[in-house]
Amino acid sequence: MQPISPLRPRFRRLGASLLLALVCLALVTACGSQPRRVEGEPPVLTLDGMRLAADALLVSVRIANVNDEDLRLGALRLELTLDELEPVRSERLMSAPSVAPRSRELLEFEFAADPDVRRALGELGRRELNNLSWELILIKSDERSDEDWARQQGFLHAVPGQADRFR
Repeated sequence: MQPISPLRPRFRRLGASLLLALVCLALVTACGSQPRRVEGEPPVLTLDGMRLAADALLVSVRIANVNDEDLRLGALRLELTLDELEPVRSERLMSAPSVAPRSRELLEFEFAADPDVRRALGELGRRELNNLSWELILIKSDERSDEDWARQQGFLHAVPGQADRFR
């Protein structure tokens, strides 16, 4: 049996001390760095649902603010394209509130009852179609111009058991 070298325990203590120092350095570095501040990003637009009323199409959208500061919405208009029909715009400008940081707001836009849109949604509601492609463009208006601010697209389906409602 060989005697234990007197240097071996010293190397173990040195290795453990070095490892502890590296872990402390990593923790200090990680805690000292600030999280990235998000500013100036456009809102994220999500379709919440659509419903046909007697003389209008009502479209509910969620507008999410991914920024770390209030998002001032101002005057908004929504443009809707269903399938490959002509785009329709919401009837009036909506003066919307601001959206709090990392939050979202539900807004409802009203569209005139376009006959082609009504026909397409009617076919979808009667299950003559499985789905309809859609595209939404959120337009921010000011006194100088209109700006396409956010865009989203997807497929629309009839809500089971609820006539004239779509998601």
